[in-house]
Amino acid sequence: MEKTKKILVLEAFSGIGTQRMALNRLDIDFEVVAVSEIDENAIKSYEVINGETKNLGDISKIDAVPKHHLFTYTFPCQDISLDGKQKGFSADSDTRSSLLWDAMDVVELSKPKFLFAENVTNILSKKFKEDFDKWIEYLDKLGYNTYYKKIKSIDFGIPQNRERAFIVSIRKDVDDKSFEFPKPITLQKSLLDMLEDNADEKYYVKDNVMNQMIYRGDDETVVDGKLKIRNATLTGYILAKHGDGIDVSYPSSKTRRGRVQDNRIQTLTTKHTYTGVLLCDSDNPTEESFRIRHLTPLEYWRLMGISDEDFAKAKSVSKYEKDLYKQAGNAIVVDVLEHIFKKIVDMHNK
Repeated sequence: MEKTKKILVLEAFSGIGTQRMALNRLDIDFEVVAVSEIDENAIKSYEVINGETKNLGDISKIDAVPKHHLFTYTFPCQDISLDGKQKGFSADSDTRSSLLWDAMDVVELSKPKFLFAENVTNILSKKFKEDFDKWIEYLDKLGYNTYYKKIKSIDFGIPQNRERAFIVSIRKDVDDKSFEFPKPITLQKSLLDMLEDNADEKYYVKDNVMNQMIYRGDDETVVDGKLKIRNATLTGYILAKHGDGIDVSYPSSKTRRGRVQDNRIQTLTTKHTYTGVLLCDSDNPTEESFRIRHLTPLEYWRLMGISDEDFAKAKSVSKYEKDLYKQAGNAIVVDVLEHIFKKIVDMHNK
């Protein structure tokens, strides 16, 4: 194998360490010199998976950092997401998302070769275009060329319909303009491939929720072996089969669209009760043959590209399942990271 130059990494907003997991998969010479994380449960999971790592703590209070080549700073999305308050991330907004600018202070301190961040695609929307442009202009003045793209996890091997904005900045003196985001690969796994066998009964939705999800505008609820799921279309429903992902949020709503995802799951969030999978126990389905169940914590982690081994480690130090769901919902899909980091590492080794 061709010898590689060691790459030093500083992970801000590190969470459970999916960025480190991706680098591990690349089988390269790297070292995480420090992290910056304040969530105590995430820190426990990170360290049981990766070992004890220097934690710089609150990013707004950092005034010195170790030498590093790659700075990852996937800052909070709460004030950018469509599901959040959408108060933005401008420097004077005093929002969680404005911690971006504290991360920029770290960049000014250290001037690493590469910067990486991921966030919700709404950051590229018209609503936040002015803030986004100011940020990119700021990076330009700091000496960085910035590349960004919307990428879906289904295009990199994970059956989750998760689209995120990925942002890579390269210091101008080392940027040879060869960086390109990775090209999609063929999805070979279905949602069913990610499921546990014999999940506990507690994960199945209640009968009253199931009843609300089923469209009953006519006599038939099952057509060609598929169940009619309430959906805001002209017909009032969308057909779902065994193994399809189901949006279970607001089950009685008549305005929800995209309730069904073909052989995949909707975007996973920290609210794990919003998603489910439709299961059928019959080759000749009737309405009674179908049930919807929520994903287990292990399935949540699998759908973020995380190994069962790493999940088991995190579970061993987690008191509540809700913490495991939250940690996965806040993470980045490892498979997408692996492909992007391969491009960055290749540039580092030139």
